[in-house]
Amino acid sequence: DALLSSLLIHCGFLSNSSTPSPSLPFLHVEPPLPAPISSLLSFHTPEYVAALRHPSPPLHSLERHNLVDDNPHPSSSQSSSSSPAILLPYLQLLAGASLHAATLLLKKTKPHYSVAINWGGGRHHAHASRASGFCYINDIVLAIHRLR
Repeated sequence: DALLSSLLIHCGFLSNSSTPSPSLPFLHVEPPLPAPISSLLSFHTPEYVAALRHPSPPLHSLERHNLVDDNPHPSSSQSSSSSPAILLPYLQLLAGASLHAATLLLKKTKPHYSVAINWGGGRHHAHASRASGFCYINDIVLAIHRLR
């Protein structure tokens, strides 16, 4: 996300201040809010969210929810991350950005939005009860649920 933002700023498509870019005055950045656990549970199972939330889930839980190999839980020996406490807050921000984009599209008051993008989103491989394809949370399904 930071790399893409830097590229957009460098090319003049995005301003790094609160003032709109002269080349795209209609474009602005909205900060994401963390998705509440209840929003994650609109698609993901309580057991899976509990495994993501747990600082050190047991091995059988890691395997059941595919939090191994390509999708390691930060507490596992496969993970290069040093803090298991960062996984769920990161996923809540990722999902929250997609949910916020969907909410902006549904707005009835001005300003109206016809396009809303979560540059870091699109994690569509995650299943309701397991990670898949480097995706832990399916923010696409969550956003679709919000749009319904």
